[in-house]
Amino acid sequence: MIKHIIFDVDKTIYPDSCGFGDEMDRRISEYAANYINTSLVEADELRKISVKNYGTTLRWLQMEHGLTDTDHYLDFVHPKDVENYLPNRKEVHEVFHGINIPMSILSNGPIENVNRILGFYDISTLFNPIIDIRMNNLKGKPYIEVYEKIVKEINLPISEILFVDDVEDYLIPFHDMGGHVLLVNEKSKPTKMGFDQIRNIIELQDYIQNI
Repeated sequence: MIKHIIFDVDKTIYPDSCGFGDEMDRRISEYAANYINTSLVEADELRKISVKNYGTTLRWLQMEHGLTDTDHYLDFVHPKDVENYLPNRKEVHEVFHGINIPMSILSNGPIENVNRILGFYDISTLFNPIIDIRMNNLKGKPYIEVYEKIVKEINLPISEILFVDDVEDYLIPFHDMGGHVLLVNEKSKPTKMGFDQIRNIIELQDYIQNI
């Protein structure tokens, strides 16, 4: 039985197609290009490789290029005008307020970005704990200690916890640890593991009722 649900935020609570994630990706590539003095195209390619090795572009820039001003990076890459991107305000609000299972947040973004998004949908008070990238010492998913930390705070067996994310590679460690996982896969991209999936968070209540 599922007694707790952990949610990612970016491209999970809101759909990938709304453009917010694309703008964030563009800013990340722009920051990386400027920081390592290369083209946007080259930075974008290097980022794809780096994420496989380090989980996030931030970690890559820290480990391989000596980035120390992480607050400047996090502030630059996360758009603040969320209201210009995020859709389905009423529907997402109703979905989360209709869930009668305790919920928490595990994000590779900073708390400022998490708070803006949860605030837009008026669902901030529904999650405990809320763990962002800084609370994990800037090491995000898919590092094992990130999952261990939140499971410890939830204080339930991992077999009773469902983790919802849009990145399959972030779900794999949690699944391997014995947890339940759900992939948000709006564009029905091919997957490696055959995890349960939904296309939009609005489908979550139906999924929960059927598991």
